[in-house]
Amino acid sequence: MKRLKFEFIAILLFAVIFLSFVSASDSNCQYTGQQVYNNAFYCNESLDAVALKQIGAACSNGFECTNGSCIEGICSVGYKREIQAKQGILQNIVNLLKGQVPAGYKTINTTAVFNASEIGLSESSLIDSVKITTTKNSGASLTYDDLGASMPTAAGVSSAPPGKIYTYISLSTYTDISADISSAEINFKISKSWFNLNQADKDKINLYRWSSGQWTELVTSRTGETADAFTYNAVSPGFSIFAVTAGASSNVTAATASCSDGIQNQGETGIDCGGPCNACPSTCGNGIKDSSENCEVCSLDVPCPAPQVCLYRQCVNKPFPFWTVLAIAGAVVIVFFFSFRAVKHSGEAKRKEIARLSSAIEYSMSASKMKLPENEVKASLKGAGWNDRQIKTAMNEAKKRLK
Repeated sequence: MKRLKFEFIAILLFAVIFLSFVSASDSNCQYTGQQVYNNAFYCNESLDAVALKQIGAACSNGFECTNGSCIEGICSVGYKREIQAKQGILQNIVNLLKGQVPAGYKTINTTAVFNASEIGLSESSLIDSVKITTTKNSGASLTYDDLGASMPTAAGVSSAPPGKIYTYISLSTYTDISADISSAEINFKISKSWFNLNQADKDKINLYRWSSGQWTELVTSRTGETADAFTYNAVSPGFSIFAVTAGASSNVTAATASCSDGIQNQGETGIDCGGPCNACPSTCGNGIKDSSENCEVCSLDVPCPAPQVCLYRQCVNKPFPFWTVLAIAGAVVIVFFFSFRAVKHSGEAKRKEIARLSSAIEYSMSASKMKLPENEVKASLKGAGWNDRQIKTAMNEAKKRLK
């Protein structure tokens, strides 16, 4: 029983030491959802490092997304605003059921005009008014959000439209009547000072609508001007994210506006390519890391320094070979276990053999004390029926006990 307890404790101690070694060595994936490799990867349920998904990509849980937010199967940083908008829609529905009309709510008898104040805007805002035409009588309140000049990736926008960006905006209705809208006429204005500062042409203003993952140019016209702004009109088939852009002024020199001037300017990502110009070509092997190159598609220009490896288009430290070490450790444990068992069984067999030879051992000890010759002792034991191996074992054990 003591031997069994010793065997169990030895194996348990070895397992604890091994697991401690593995946990100390594997600094990568230790739990599901952990972000590793400079927070560019997350650990899935199998504790494998998987590249984080960007905003707008399909997802099944928040672990996969760059910011940890997966809303309705899409990675999104605007989830709080989406939730608030949905709560606002729900509240407006509740108010309508109670007979309470929300601010800016209007009955649409196939046509209705929402002016700036009814949308909650001041006179200095971009939007002057929005005229909605529907296929049937309806009702809605219009909401507006100025998203600024930076691309609203949080709203799922993944590319910029052509031209100089004035601003991105969001237009929507609290009550969803998108299926009933046949057109939306948007009247807006842009400060004259902006054109001067940005060398933009007042007659090259365009309104783009984000739909189905791309920008659609809307028919846009300049309708007039005030003392400090130019006014415009555009017609859209519905609401979404919009971008107001402008083309370069004809007064701008060709060197500034050209995509063949040999200068990286006007928002280009390379010399005469990218941004407002055609996409930059990938020139793998020129020794320069182009914007479209990574260690996976061009290891010549984007090599990984040793001992890093290319994983999911990024250079990362080589993952610790957890399963290899585990397999080796398992084999060591198995060899250790069976070796220990073999030694144990060998020891038990020897103890049983000694026990069976007790009389021969006692005789050998007595003969040794009487200083009888070994030949006589062997002859006597052989005459008693012991074989040569047993006689040798008995005489050796007798010598050990007499020491």
